[in-house]
Amino acid sequence: MLKAKQIIKDSFWILESNEQKIGTMRHANSTWQLLLDKDRKDFTSYENVVEFLGEDPFKVEEKRLLDQPVQGNFDVEGYPTPVQPYNVEHYKSLPTYTKTIKSGVKYSAGYYGIEFAKGWVPSFNPKLNTLLEGAVSYVGPFYSEMEMNININNKKRERKHTHGTV
Repeated sequence: MLKAKQIIKDSFWILESNEQKIGTMRHANSTWQLLLDKDRKDFTSYENVVEFLGEDPFKVEEKRLLDQPVQGNFDVEGYPTPVQPYNVEHYKSLPTYTKTIKSGVKYSAGYYGIEFAKGWVPSFNPKLNTLLEGAVSYVGPFYSEMEMNININNKKRERKHTHGTV
């Protein structure tokens, strides 16, 4: 799969195939130039470049961007998430989402306190699998970090009183 990695905006790119550099591509005036294995080729249009290469190295980059999570301040039913949520649904009363349209990995929106064998830990948007299979128990979701910390401290106190340990 061929990919163009921009070095100078709109004028110079490194061409990569499977993360390995295979050449460069330059655009100046109305000319496109490829340098592949010390062999220089000049083209009058980008369409001719694509025809020569057999694929469009810019299309791969656009596709990869679609597969990347969109960072920002979002929420699922008021519970904060650090990325744009997709495939939102309730699962066992938890607000869940995926980080990309195609992803199958579910995350739980909000703040949680998760109990593992060694104690309670804070978590922000943990994987659903961690809550349901990796944890001894959990509290949440919470709308804020402060609310989560109060509940974790209460659970630690309860554990200390019942087990003599934190």
